[in-house]
Amino acid sequence: MKSCGAGFHGQKNAERLRRKVEAELMTGTYRMNVKKVWKEFRTEYERRVLDGLAPRSRDEARTSLNHFERVVRPIRMIALCTAHVDDFIAARRKDRGLRKDEPVSPATINKDLRHVKAALRVAKEWGYLHDVPRFHMQKVPQKLPTYVNPDEFATLYAACGTWPAGRRTSPTPPRTGGGRCSCSPT
Repeated sequence: MKSCGAGFHGQKNAERLRRKVEAELMTGTYRMNVKKVWKEFRTEYERRVLDGLAPRSRDEARTSLNHFERVVRPIRMIALCTAHVDDFIAARRKDRGLRKDEPVSPATINKDLRHVKAALRVAKEWGYLHDVPRFHMQKVPQKLPTYVNPDEFATLYAACGTWPAGRRTSPTPPRTGGGRCSCSPT
């Protein structure tokens, strides 16, 4: 319900607004003007969604939302945009990590982004947001594989010769391509 004023002019404005909203509903362009505050959404989200999660997941999600609140300081849900998310990423990159001299790892930032994104998707489903902002996940450096040097490999291979009772006494030789042994005549 919305008041458009009293008298003939108010009735005329109300009729005009009604036709406009009907047209937007028919074309699918209608957007409610929801004025939900972040704090209200947060308490509702914790009550309806987070309370149903496992304790560890619930704590991780709350921690991520606390970081988001601390950095972005959101007030109205409708005002959240991609710029706020990018500001959050930039600020989290500067935060102190587990070690005293190192910043927060990209994997931790991505974890926070996943929890915030899940919350904002729920906000969109509930009609508190028009669109979910875009989230730019951080690149996580891949670990290099560690190889066993030849001396250590020989020690490991020699130790494989001891098997429990009832089992083979020697390890199976490694297979080489093709399925046929290179030493057989056929």
